[in-house]
Amino acid sequence: MKKIVLSLCLILLGASVLSGCTKDEFLDQYNNIVQSAGSITLTGNSSLQGTKEKGIDDYTGSYTANYEDFSDTEYLFGGTSIKRESGKELSIDCTLEITEGTAK
Repeated sequence: MKKIVLSLCLILLGASVLSGCTKDEFLDQYNNIVQSAGSITLTGNSSLQGTKEKGIDDYTGSYTANYEDFSDTEYLFGGTSIKRESGKELSIDCTLEITEGTAK
């Protein structure tokens, strides 16, 4: 999958150089590719233990799960963006109801 993203980056770079894109146009295209690459690293909805509701982008949303004998990792939110449209400020609110065992 990473090879595909890298190939797409190189194709876009070559196309933008040949088409004479401005610096801002090139950076916007590059940012879109970087964001797409960051989305690939998130745990897919079919592999999640719970239900994820996406917000305005990959950095926001809500997630609800009931874990039983789960000791793996889920990557729920985030990404790789040079310039996030909604700014750099994020907050995390978490509520845990632990009936048995521990949570981190």
